[in-house]
Amino acid sequence: MASNPKPAIGSRVCIIGTGVLGLLALKNLKEQGLEVTALERNDYLGGNWHVSEKIDQVTATTLTTANISKHTNCFTDFPFADDNELSPVECQEFDRIVMATGMLNKKNTVSFPGQDRFIGEIIHSREFKDPYRYTGKNILVVGIGATGVDTTTFLKKAGAARIYLSHRGQTYLMPKMTDGKAFDHSLSRHLGNILRFCLSWWPQGGLALMAKSMHRAQMKAYPWLAEHPSFSKPRAAPTAPMIHRLPVFSDDLAYNLRDGSVQSVMGVREISGGRSVTFTDGTVVDDLDCIVICSGYHYSFSLVAGAGNPIDPTKAPDQYREIRAAPHFEENNPFSRLYHGFISEQYPESLAFLGHVVAFSPSFVFYDLITMALANIWGGNAPLPTAKEMRQDIDAHYRFITSVLKNDRVPHPGIRVDVRNTYDWLNKMAGTGVTERLGNFNAEAWNLWWSDRRFYNLLMDGVNVPAVYRLFDTNRGRVPWPGARSQIEKTNREVQEMEEAWKKQNSGKGK
Repeated sequence: MASNPKPAIGSRVCIIGTGVLGLLALKNLKEQGLEVTALERNDYLGGNWHVSEKIDQVTATTLTTANISKHTNCFTDFPFADDNELSPVECQEFDRIVMATGMLNKKNTVSFPGQDRFIGEIIHSREFKDPYRYTGKNILVVGIGATGVDTTTFLKKAGAARIYLSHRGQTYLMPKMTDGKAFDHSLSRHLGNILRFCLSWWPQGGLALMAKSMHRAQMKAYPWLAEHPSFSKPRAAPTAPMIHRLPVFSDDLAYNLRDGSVQSVMGVREISGGRSVTFTDGTVVDDLDCIVICSGYHYSFSLVAGAGNPIDPTKAPDQYREIRAAPHFEENNPFSRLYHGFISEQYPESLAFLGHVVAFSPSFVFYDLITMALANIWGGNAPLPTAKEMRQDIDAHYRFITSVLKNDRVPHPGIRVDVRNTYDWLNKMAGTGVTERLGNFNAEAWNLWWSDRRFYNLLMDGVNVPAVYRLFDTNRGRVPWPGARSQIEKTNREVQEMEEAWKKQNSGKGK
């Protein structure tokens, strides 16, 4: 007797959150003919990138800048330029839901012994909105992640009197610019293919090579850091990047440490007085006005109750017993059972989560690709994965994360290391034609190389421009952009002109 078929899923999609990821989902789902409604609790769009004074929300400040250039981290069909109020939402029903609330939505709260003694201000970085409130004051910044580093930069620009940076370990401090060239301008498609190949066949070895490359880049840009106490014992050196320690991009911190405008101190042992803090090496700072705790964020799936919650242990084969036994597992960073990091295992045809994949690619571009793939799947232009395929993918990722948690903590268990598998699958589902035509040995790739060799070489070895994902007309879902080729050529000309201008300006220096 045949089983009853599943009821057809309708075309009404609800996107919760209108930050960058929600807007990308809105754009790509509408492109495939789905009926999309976006819900936003704030009275503005843009999510974390919108400057707001609301202390209960994670937002940019007036001094916040991106760590990646505009050339490689824009929408695939809407480059950055060269130079309505929402009503309360009533109860509605939808056929599908995209959770685009992101992963930086719940602050990681940290407290110190003796905290009630302090007479100054103690805030989490989420409450740090206006650096100019601290002009002329002495500030302790706790944490050397991206937020902590940016906070020291903002405080210096705002004229803080003294800035102390407390951290227990070393980090990878990467320059945004080297020899007139943005760091991401060097990350060509050719290099990306090699990296994905290495990571898929030997993840730990590939990460070790990345660590050495980052250390070399750091020492080339900031050779004085080799002797600076912030980057030497007793602070522990970072282990493999992107797994245990995310690299930090800053053009300011190394110079601020060198000239003393930011003073490095050890981890906090206790708050020992009204304005004083004692550190783990016994030193004391006793003139503080404010402590900014940059302890980061963790994610919450609290908006999704019931079977769709991807961290529900009852849905895991072992109820998460193995990962909970790992020495560095953290309860506030649970493992999420999401296919390729964004599709619900229980409801793949109607529930997706954005913000829980971190890959070696500019985030705007990667999530443009992810939402293109999702739009094609839900729009009927690409096949849904089978339950077995999803389970195998998620279980493999679970085993990997469990193994690395035996060595050190993982900032976000959504990190995907086997990016070749995920990257190839995303391009196939999105119908970009990129992985079939570039860096491959099939007829399509050879034909492009033979017929348009100069442009092919530009795509492989030039700047990795996001428009490449809208370049080829594959007739498989996502819509190509007629301006893609001209945008790729224009961006590469601009970058080349920038580099030549820098070389000309600095040709006589150092002689």
